[in-house]
Amino acid sequence: NAGIQIRSERIPDHHEMIGYQADIGPGWWGKLYDESRRRRVVGEWVNHAAADAVKPGWNDYRIRAEGKRVRIWINDVLTCDYLETDESIVQSGLIALQAHSGPPFEVHYRAISITPLDE
Repeated sequence: NAGIQIRSERIPDHHEMIGYQADIGPGWWGKLYDESRRRRVVGEWVNHAAADAVKPGWNDYRIRAEGKRVRIWINDVLTCDYLETDESIVQSGLIALQAHSGPPFEVHYRAISITPLDE
């Protein structure tokens, strides 16, 4: 699978990042994984409709990180609504496009935009 890292930081002298990852891939689309920190899904699908949000071809993937809340939509279907309760988790950082290690595969991203939230 692949994903979009948010609120993340580089691990020095390593290929991984530490932070939230909005996942992409069969069985993972729209979940929130905590990469190289807790190493587990922290934000599951909100309901069964979330599992069916992905369509063949290009999909619209939207992530909104606001305060301690992270929400993910795929094709305008809310897939994840996560509220961080661990006060030690930093709520800022880098944004990056990610692909897991393993056998060769391709991931394509297009029309990427980042919109700062009003304070």
